[in-house]
Amino acid sequence: MKSIINVVDRKRWGLQEHAHAVDFFSNQAGYSSKTYSVFDANGLNFFKLLQERNSTIIIWSLGLCALLIPLLRMKNKVIFICHEPGGLKQRFKKKDGLFYSLYVSAYELLMHLSNQIATPNKINAKKYNLKYLPLLYKPVSSFGKISTKDLSKFCIYYLGRLDDRRGSKIFLELKRKFSDIYDFRFFPNEDIGPSELNKVRFTRNRGCIFNFYQINHNQSGVTGDALRLGLPVIVSNLDFIFEDIKHFKLGKVIDFNETNLAKFIDAINELNSRTRFNEIFHYYNSNFGKKAFDSFWDEAI
Repeated sequence: MKSIINVVDRKRWGLQEHAHAVDFFSNQAGYSSKTYSVFDANGLNFFKLLQERNSTIIIWSLGLCALLIPLLRMKNKVIFICHEPGGLKQRFKKKDGLFYSLYVSAYELLMHLSNQIATPNKINAKKYNLKYLPLLYKPVSSFGKISTKDLSKFCIYYLGRLDDRRGSKIFLELKRKFSDIYDFRFFPNEDIGPSELNKVRFTRNRGCIFNFYQINHNQSGVTGDALRLGLPVIVSNLDFIFEDIKHFKLGKVIDFNETNLAKFIDAINELNSRTRFNEIFHYYNSNFGKKAFDSFWDEAI
């Protein structure tokens, strides 16, 4: 039986969700998969991790566990998930802070000691000669029956922390001017914690997700998350799957330089007028769900 260990050693809820999705689909396939995470009550157990033998160890984040790669690969297969290939140049392009950029770029050198480096972006996989492994998300059905609140207003969700690079100023201005028509909602917020179950429950209303990047970036987990949640998404033409969003009508694509609120309201109005988004589930399943696991991950692990 295949044994898979996912390691998340930075406090990024999204990374843990992707790791748990690998657990979910791996266990469905009859393998043994578990996640060691800093979010767990007992934290990361380095001693147990170093005792692993004949396992596939997937390291999801740049942290202390990257220092263990030389030891871990002596008895295991180590896969390192590189979310932002391109080194220091990519950090500056994304406008990350100087200290953070230097720190992360130094840690990235350690990933070359792993058995395999993978990235969740097809273009980057070809550009940097890396293995393509898409981000996975557990299906909404895996969380059990969740009731839907019948809110009168169409909801526009902003998932994750507010970030100017991700259109937060535009979103806040839309909220200020159009809250009488639409319900602009943030997750997480002061009343709702950041767990995945909370997010699924919070987004069970009719609506769309706003994920409008205004800078170049490798990929955004929020875009795939929107489709997993069954919601159309508003993105810029810098999004890593913006062409598919256009082609398969998974949401609306707006030029990243656009600041005219009328363009965004027109997009929201159009999404509000549509009553069916059957293509969203099919796209999620093929690219971020069970079929994506079968097509890409099963062979890699």
